[in-house]
Amino acid sequence: MNDKKLKGQDKRFTGDGAADYDTRIKNLVPGYQTLQQIVPALLHDKLAEDAQILIVGAGTGSDLLSLALQHPSWTFLALDPAKPMLDIARRRAKEAGILDRVEFVARDIDQLQSANSYDAAVCLLVAHFIPDDGSKEKFLGQIARRIKQGAPFVCADLCISMEQDRWRAYKSWARGRGRTDDEVSAMFKRIVSDFHPVDETRLFELLDSAGFGAPIPFFQALDYRGYITTRQ
Repeated sequence: MNDKKLKGQDKRFTGDGAADYDTRIKNLVPGYQTLQQIVPALLHDKLAEDAQILIVGAGTGSDLLSLALQHPSWTFLALDPAKPMLDIARRRAKEAGILDRVEFVARDIDQLQSANSYDAAVCLLVAHFIPDDGSKEKFLGQIARRIKQGAPFVCADLCISMEQDRWRAYKSWARGRGRTDDEVSAMFKRIVSDFHPVDETRLFELLDSAGFGAPIPFFQALDYRGYITTRQ
């Protein structure tokens, strides 16, 4: 899977798509801001004061800012194949006064020249874009190889649910956010065509194959779910 082809050249993550990403994501993912608040708290007691954290799919920097502002001695590598997204993240980091604690790298994770280097990894709302044809397992394995043994890994993505009432609730939630019926229908079609979610059983299999331990759930909003696990 070439994530750069997927994301780095996708109009949703370049140009105007990058500029309005932060607005779009809040209207796409229920509980997005709550998720951002939980992750730093989740890692708080698990990492040393000088922890180095890998953020995979750093995007416009929301994950980075949430973690860095609550933990002023942690340092970060913000990785994303979409340079326009990272340019926004870099600007936000400068405005927040955390630029000296962040390295920005615009490339795929399999191009990252480091192994067993980081004390933790965070990957939010990324893996559901990757097909489960061997690519998703490879992607997770690439993350595992770049963090230390015993290091925590936090992930969150859309998961499959066969319950149609969940989709009806999702559409109702989107309308409550001010989306029109046409916008909701378009958003739903994009999810069906562009996302590659797996159910919890399959996710646990993939994480195990990639080298992670048993995941512990920490977040769910409709079918968006978050887990924390450790590198074995």
